[in-house]
Amino acid sequence: MSFEGVLNQIFQPYFFYSVLFLIISFVCIKVLTRYSHFISQRTKSLLYIVPLVIPLIVMLVFLPSTTIQTTAIQVSTGVPAITGKEILTNFGQNVTSPSAESVLVTTSHISILSATGILCIIGLAAGVTFAASMILADDKVARKILHVITLSADEHQWLQTSIIQLSKNLGITTPKIGIIEDLRPNAFAIGYGKRATVVFSLGLFNVLGKEEMVAVASHELAHLKNRDFFYKITTSALTAVSFFNPLAYVVSSTGQREREMLADERAIEFLEKPSLLGNAIAKIREVIQTLPKESKAVSLSSNLLVTSSITRRLGILSTHPRLDKRLRNISEPKPSHRLNHKNICLVACLSLLMLCSAIVVSNAIVNVQTEFVSSQNNPQNIGLTGYHIVGDSDFSSSGPIKLQFNGAQNMSDSTNNTVIFSINGKDPLFNAQSAQLSSSILVFP
Repeated sequence: MSFEGVLNQIFQPYFFYSVLFLIISFVCIKVLTRYSHFISQRTKSLLYIVPLVIPLIVMLVFLPSTTIQTTAIQVSTGVPAITGKEILTNFGQNVTSPSAESVLVTTSHISILSATGILCIIGLAAGVTFAASMILADDKVARKILHVITLSADEHQWLQTSIIQLSKNLGITTPKIGIIEDLRPNAFAIGYGKRATVVFSLGLFNVLGKEEMVAVASHELAHLKNRDFFYKITTSALTAVSFFNPLAYVVSSTGQREREMLADERAIEFLEKPSLLGNAIAKIREVIQTLPKESKAVSLSSNLLVTSSITRRLGILSTHPRLDKRLRNISEPKPSHRLNHKNICLVACLSLLMLCSAIVVSNAIVNVQTEFVSSQNNPQNIGLTGYHIVGDSDFSSSGPIKLQFNGAQNMSDSTNNTVIFSINGKDPLFNAQSAQLSSSILVFP
């Protein structure tokens, strides 16, 4: 595929706008949340859904297609030259045509395969399929793949009693308690509502004391309280829609980190010693650094099926914040999220600035895309060299047609420099004087 063909694929509106509008909205929201410290963790996490929703809206407005309509131009030489009599008939003046080679310019509308359109359709199908399957059978699939064993009533009664009490405090249905035979210290939640299960690894019991285990349990119960199962399903499905855009994964991970901070805040509200959660997280992180990484299959399963796995390693795509940030969030008093007059003015000015910047950049992007697609579907400039008679053509266009003559030969006077061009059988406007000039342009409306 030629470079122009690649550009033609990229500049399709459903692909071009979905990629760039996601980037623009993410940058704006990142700046807004960075400098608006009074915005709560819950609000921040919800804001990060906006960039992931925008590509879906774009694709609903500009429906993806499997084909692209484009225009091809063909310039043929050697067609019969036009006689002086025909010239007189067409232009109503006594003009004679010298012996010269004629040119026939034809255009045709062709359809090519739209690779970007197919990507968008695959993304839409993947997002819908993932969301439906996870809502219907997430807990069953997770239990089977991760080999979760549900605790009986007489196993670890101290832990089950603490979880029952914490669930009452949080106002949620008491989840099932499960264990996995994994020596890596880990804890996570799967499912939602009555289907929810909080799972602990055997390695976690070896690393933490009872009070620290309860602190970790409170964090996982907070995920259930915050309905993070649905948040993860939503962001994961929307990321699947834009799977071809690397920044979509960054946006999703950023939102997940905000949900982790929110779960920490909610968990310590019901702990007598909030520092226990920080101590537990620090211990887990320290032990994880000395253990081998989990297999790719387990890692992929956890990313898709688990609401929150405490063993996630740090990085740009990490769903967990840095340890120092989490510890600071747990230990420091929480700022008030109430909007006073000063905060209202600040967020209003910052939002207005972000909105204006987004509009300006978006307008420039739309103009670039519109001009490129217009040039592909409605070619305006045709370059010809060394010819001065143009025969009939089936060229059709909604705009003016420009014929560019570069160094045209045998043009010595206005009588012999006549260029004839017929569009759909109709005589065009003609300016014989302009044909005398080298590199002249004849415009046919």
